[in-house]
Parts: sequence; C-alpha cells; structure tokens
Amino acid sequence: MTERRVEDGGAARDDDNAAPPPSARVRLEVDILANGLTTQHRTPLADASAHPQARTVLIVSAVSDLRSYIRQCLWNLPNLLVVEASSVTEALMLSHHEPHLAIVDALQAEIIRSLHTSRVIVIADDDPKVAVPDPDRVHVVPRPFTTEGLRQEVARLLT
Repeated sequence: MTERRVEDGGAARDDDNAAPPPSARVRLEVDILANGLTTQHRTPLADASAHPQARTVLIVSAVSDLRSYIRQCLWNLPNLLVVEASSVTEALMLSHHEPHLAIVDALQAEIIRSLHTSRVIVIADDDPKVAVPDPDRVHVVPRPFTTEGLRQEVARLLT
C-alpha cells in the first residue's frame, strides 16, 4: 500500500478512494432495478375497506424472495390490494377480515384451516405433498411456476 500527500499536509492511503464492496453495489443495483417492488408491505386486511373496489390477496411465505416474486407477478393486475405475511401467526394478526384470495407457500399451509371463506393457492413442489381439504376452494400451483401461469390462476379464482 502506498501513501500519498494530500493538501492539508496529512498522508492518505490509496485504498481510501477504493470502490465500495461488491455487496453494497449489488444492493444498490437491486434497489434500482426493483424500483421499490421489494419493499415490505404489512397492511392490515381491515384497510381493504379504504379501497372498496379492491380485492385483497394475502401472500403467506417465510421466504421473502418468494413473497417478492409473487408480488411482482401480480403488480399490475387491476383492483388488487396485496398484503404480505412471513408466518402463519403474522397472517392471522393481519387477517381481521378474510382476504378474497390467499397465496400460501406449502410450508405455511396450516393457515388454510383459518381461512374459511377465502380461496387459496398453495405453492408446492413438483410432487405436492399438501393435503387439499377442499378442492373447490384450495388449488395447488406446482413449483416452479411462471408469472403468466400464476396470473391466470389468480384471475380465474377472483372471478
């Protein structure tokens, strides 16, 4: 490491002007590319009354990347209020009123018992091991899924 003189007479190391670490650059790039789509949304379902035309979709998954991806899949569907929960407990706290639709990671499928009137999409592995209690109300979407496939299933269940 070499030293150089700066105007105030002190010495400065060459690494003082080094680029930020790669992780900081990656975070900045993700923030720019996501354009706010990855922000956390913890809106109580009771807030749906402020949007009487909106249909509420509750996303329940412990995996933040999955919640973000589902939100991005749904981002421009009309009249949707999307609410996220990272656990069944959090989903129960948010759901003072039942959502129109819940999209649930298979690991959090126990929430289905508490959602008596909502339609539910369970995101499961290719060979789902999820017991579907009510096939008219609960639908399994195998992983991996496409944006278009999820959007079609959501639109079908909300009509």
